[in-house]
Amino acid sequence: QTSACSESLFPSPVDEAGKFTNDVGVDELRGLEVYGEGERRVIQLLQRSGVLVKEVPFPHLYPHDWRTKQPLICRTASQVFLRLDRIRDVALDRIKRVHFMPYSGQIPPTASLADIPCFPTSAYTRMRAALESRQGDWCLSRQRQWGLPLPFFRLQRGQAEPAAGYEPPRSGGESERVQGVAQSRDPSEEPLFGDIDTFEAIARKIREEGSDAWWTSAHPASWLPPQHRNLAASLSPVSDTFDIWFDAGCAWKPAREKQEKEVDIKTIVVEGTDQHRGWFQALMLTHAAMT
Repeated sequence: QTSACSESLFPSPVDEAGKFTNDVGVDELRGLEVYGEGERRVIQLLQRSGVLVKEVPFPHLYPHDWRTKQPLICRTASQVFLRLDRIRDVALDRIKRVHFMPYSGQIPPTASLADIPCFPTSAYTRMRAALESRQGDWCLSRQRQWGLPLPFFRLQRGQAEPAAGYEPPRSGGESERVQGVAQSRDPSEEPLFGDIDTFEAIARKIREEGSDAWWTSAHPASWLPPQHRNLAASLSPVSDTFDIWFDAGCAWKPAREKQEKEVDIKTIVVEGTDQHRGWFQALMLTHAAMT
């Protein structure tokens, strides 16, 4: 799922069900499960071609899913990304306004917020280094059985133009862009559909019915604003969920909305220094992207 594979249109010979696709390039393997019959057939093909030197059972380390304890299959897949190159400088500027506590143990407990320097050397340096050293974009999509749904639809090719803000791929195979969100190119996938009006319509429905409605609603038309309902037959909801760090990173938003109503409300985040690369960073990045 690396951007290098996606940008070079590297083939994805394994589908979401763990079966070989047409990209595998061998007719005998298409449709077979990678673990099981597919694995056995690969060995048979190597033997038949006379290129298999020896077959020996060999215990070795292999990555497994920590929840299901099942072996993992490494594959390329279409994902949704937040472009960090557009917000990194904003986030770096915002951390200059953050009051970090304690300040080298020198601030008395009775001190007011105004008495605390905005960026004590150690905490500010760690936070800035974490933001500066972060590589690549932020992958927002997850293939999970539960979570906050990603508010996009898949649009059948040839039906209509993709989402507002969509830019065609540039030379060199760069990612497709949708409203500041980048989706890795995958020729086998349909383009994403979604614009501000659609997102607002989805948000209203979720406020009324809860996020579970995304999975149980019978027809996409109920999620669309009036001007897009003619496309409903060509749309299907994306089944991906948001990265939970994105959920946690949006915690500042309801706090700010409450702060606007109650002037005395103050926002404080209490965590360990390990969160300079975790929750603290997620808070800063989402704030930089949305404000």
